[in-house]
Amino acid sequence: MRLNKPHLNELLAQANFGYVFGEQLLLDYDFVRHCIENKLESDVLLDSYVKKNEVRLNCIEFLCRSHEHTLKDQLLKSQFLEKVVGDYIRDFSEFNIQYSKIDVEFLAFRKSFPFRLEAISIFNTILMQRDRAP
Repeated sequence: MRLNKPHLNELLAQANFGYVFGEQLLLDYDFVRHCIENKLESDVLLDSYVKKNEVRLNCIEFLCRSHEHTLKDQLLKSQFLEKVVGDYIRDFSEFNIQYSKIDVEFLAFRKSFPFRLEAISIFNTILMQRDRAP
């Protein structure tokens, strides 16, 4: 049985996906922040960061594009967006990559502030989809 998009969105809303996703994002960022603050950026974190960044931004865009407004309400309840505006947009933490062998995909992040850059991307995604807001 193949699910069409309206049914999938309804299932995601019933599963409280918007809230769970927001909470998961907060956990992901807390882990990355812990690694940065304690200079524990390993090759594993650096290798996975690019892909996880892409997944996070794609999920945010999916939620913004969805016609299921319950998913958007759930994301708002997770307090994730407050954290983006309140903390991440002003975070100038950097990865410590001076002794790490970095992947070509990671080069875009090497002289940036990962939280700030992703927060700006999230903000831009939301603004680009504002016509779909409830």
